[in-house]
Amino acid sequence: MKKGSLPLTEDELAQQRKEFNEVFGRSDPQLTNHDEAILPEVLRQMLIDIQDVRFHYWLYNNYFDILPPTNREVTRWWQSPLFLDYDSIWNVEFVEDAMICDVILQKSLPAKKERIKVGYKQIYRVARFIEGVSMTEKQSYLYSDSSKLKMPSLD
Repeated sequence: MKKGSLPLTEDELAQQRKEFNEVFGRSDPQLTNHDEAILPEVLRQMLIDIQDVRFHYWLYNNYFDILPPTNREVTRWWQSPLFLDYDSIWNVEFVEDAMICDVILQKSLPAKKERIKVGYKQIYRVARFIEGVSMTEKQSYLYSDSSKLKMPSLD
């Protein structure tokens, strides 16, 4: 899609969901959107979608790791959902167990990209939102498995 195209209608959104489900071989996304095996493809679809500035995603994870080189003492960020859109993710790689990418983590100028690794086992929800399309948060879930939600240990 090109930037600045018209917002999707409800019918177009329904058709897009149907096509998405057909690609992933799912007839009822509410029953099967917790299959971790689909995560790499859901994330690849995200990269396609965000080429259109109307799309944005929330990637909810237990933690992600900041990769070297870094001057940070703490390199594992717990419970830090990532907002991802056209202007917030670069140089994405998919490896066997994770997505590796550059993002901006600090609100400062000049903006500095940092390389992070988000393990598929740590992702418990992927939500897609489209500007101008009304949907509930639950309708936005492309992947959700709350049983994977973990908190860091207190020690």
